[in-house]
Amino acid sequence: MKEIIYRYIEKDRYFIYSAFLAITFLCLTISEKFFYNYLIPIVSLLGFFLIFSAYIKVKIEYFFITSFLVFIGSLLFFLFGKQSIGIRFLFFSILLITFGFFTKYFYKFYEWMEKRGRKKFINLGFLILSIIIIFSAVLSFSNYKKNINLSEKYYKEAVHFYTERDYYKAIDFLHKSINFNKFNYEAYNLLGRSYLKIENFEESKKYLICAIRLKSDYYNPLIALGTAYDKDNEFEKAINIYKKAKKMKIGDFGARFGIGRVYYKIGDLEKSLDELLMAEEINSNNYELQYLLGSIYYEKNLFKEALKHFNLIKDKEVPKGFELEYEKSVKNFIKEISK
Repeated sequence: MKEIIYRYIEKDRYFIYSAFLAITFLCLTISEKFFYNYLIPIVSLLGFFLIFSAYIKVKIEYFFITSFLVFIGSLLFFLFGKQSIGIRFLFFSILLITFGFFTKYFYKFYEWMEKRGRKKFINLGFLILSIIIIFSAVLSFSNYKKNINLSEKYYKEAVHFYTERDYYKAIDFLHKSINFNKFNYEAYNLLGRSYLKIENFEESKKYLICAIRLKSDYYNPLIALGTAYDKDNEFEKAINIYKKAKKMKIGDFGARFGIGRVYYKIGDLEKSLDELLMAEEINSNNYELQYLLGSIYYEKNLFKEALKHFNLIKDKEVPKGFELEYEKSVKNFIKEISK
């Protein structure tokens, strides 16, 4: 039976190598939440894949060719805005080429052992190493999963406090959540938003950037980061962030409105008007949007257009968290226009 298994491995070693490679690629490209929740088994699978590849004596060239192709794949992921997956592929590429150099010397040792009739010691070594990897993975994953569950528990508590506008308690629970799971990008996002609510812009930016690094196509922290830069008077950075967000979600209100508001602040009324009119097509019920449109038309002496937008919000209550401290109320504008 053992000889049959060896013959099968010898005959189909590259099919087995390709199958392991395909499974590894699947694990690396899967959703961020799954990847971070099952990081320990994925890393263990990667280790087992490399050890088994050496055991079945895959040609060294295969490691180098695979490494090059994986590197090209990482560049494509970076190019298409999937930085978090690109980083995983880049790491795998470096690992493959490093392992390729290692196997070059390992195979010499393997042949030396075979010539002396000690192949069974190599087989035993691989078996023991595989058992250690599996045993370590099971133990590590059990503890890792426990920490993830605790992180999720604290995150849910934080969501409750954030909804109740108790941002300081939310911040406390979110720090606990992150302590148990450093890869909880949702907790980093909410933590950055909570700091934004209490106008601690430096901490807000720090944690929102962490969320984006963990999940490069994460839209929500990108919009919040643009707002943090905007409120901290870093207008150029805010514009760049909103432009990135616009590319990610072309028809979304947040990016159009955000960049339009920044252009208004820096006095570029034409660009501001273009962005805000596109935002209005998506959501015309936003109070601040109508205020900004009215203000722009007023400054351009287009009073009829200004009045149209001010009339839409004149009887509405100014919402909490109104982004800008404007000089005039809507009713004052209307009064001046109507003179």
